[in-house]
Amino acid sequence: MNTETANACLLRLAPPLITALLHSLWQAALLAAVARLALLLVPFRRPNWRYGIALACLGATVLLFLVTWRVEMQPPRPVTNPPPTATVVASPETPPVSAPPIPVPSPDWGDATPPLAPSWQAFLGLVWVAGVLLMVFRAARILGGENRLARTARPSEDSRLLAVLDELRTRLGIARRVAVATVETMGSPAVVGMVYPVILVPTALLTGSAPETLRAVLAHELAHIRRWDVVVNLFQLLVESLFFFNPCVWVLSAQIRKEREACCDAIAADCCGGGTAYARILVDVGQLV
Repeated sequence: MNTETANACLLRLAPPLITALLHSLWQAALLAAVARLALLLVPFRRPNWRYGIALACLGATVLLFLVTWRVEMQPPRPVTNPPPTATVVASPETPPVSAPPIPVPSPDWGDATPPLAPSWQAFLGLVWVAGVLLMVFRAARILGGENRLARTARPSEDSRLLAVLDELRTRLGIARRVAVATVETMGSPAVVGMVYPVILVPTALLTGSAPETLRAVLAHELAHIRRWDVVVNLFQLLVESLFFFNPCVWVLSAQIRKEREACCDAIAADCCGGGTAYARILVDVGQLV
């Protein structure tokens, strides 16, 4: 593909893409307002409901964008005027006679293509592509940092810790194999890996914590694994990359992350004797890390 062909392709694809992206601004704003009103007016006490509403609104934003883009990609429908008819003015002795209609060829839109985009739409298209590439690089750095931590981690051989891990994994119904590893340079526990997840625990937390604290940490991270939060986080990174310019998308994504942690805290609290005991454990974890 030469340069002229690439430029022509960009000029023809830019109008529907830019139009759909601009429409996503008010669409995401509307969905964010709906999510906010739902959380304010309806007493959703369980975090799972709040998490589901925010995630549904983010998914609806992507769906509306795709539908709008599909509609804008459709070629315009031809507008055909009714064929004119000519009337022959007859003499008083003869009745008027209508002449046959003049055939008007109807336009063929079978090979219709979108019109060329003006320069400002092509420019916005290039800006959007550049922004998406930068955001993809950001997501790759985040995921790459997690993988580097996983490579430098040391698998834990503490039999008591592994016994607690197996007990919690059975209680939460997790059939996948889960490993625990320690990392020296790490601020807080995390989960990496999708098929074979690994719980990364800071060394300071593992060596200076009480057994109930480690149990709460493992329960929280196992809750992330049971809920497949790694997959949802990847979806969020993709949406944030495509709609980096849309503040309402970032608001919805931040709400999802907030409610995700609340959901895992609720699961961990059930495994640690209730919310009061779990709250005290969180205070201890905050002091250690």
